Amino acid sequence: MGAVGVTVDPSGDVVPGSGHMHILVDTDFIAAGEIIPTDDQHLHFGDGSLEAELTLTPGEHTLHLQFADGLHTALEGDQYRDTIIVFVEEGAPEQSVAFFDPLDGTTVTSPIEVVMTAAGLVVEPSGEVNEGAGHFHILVDT
Repeated sequence: MGAVGVTVDPSGDVVPGSGHMHILVDTDFIAAGEIIPTDDQHLHFGDGSLEAELTLTPGEHTLHLQFADGLHTALEGDQYRDTIIVFVEEGAPEQSVAFFDPLDGTTVTSPIEVVMTAAGLVVEPSGEVNEGAGHFHILVDT
């Protein structure tokens, strides 16, 4: 999740230009001015977080991202919402790693910032050895 032109803060006070994220799973956006409910289809990130790991059933799912103020009131305008459709495969691997950004084939300038993700794994500093955990290595031109 990401935001441009607004500040992502924990829920609580209503501050102009500030708010937090909600992911709506397989349900419609909440109308502007309405409070976003809390249930299994309306996931709140009132701690101000911008990352989440979702467990979804196999099949197609529509995920709506909706920005709201400190009291969970949906804001007016398409700039405060986004939608993606994902396809969850049956028996998908429980552990995986991937490049998150830049995407494969993207043209970039140097230096570049690389963002990696890990699902079902704990990412820890090198030198620590714990089951189900590890750290990333990037191999360049090999």
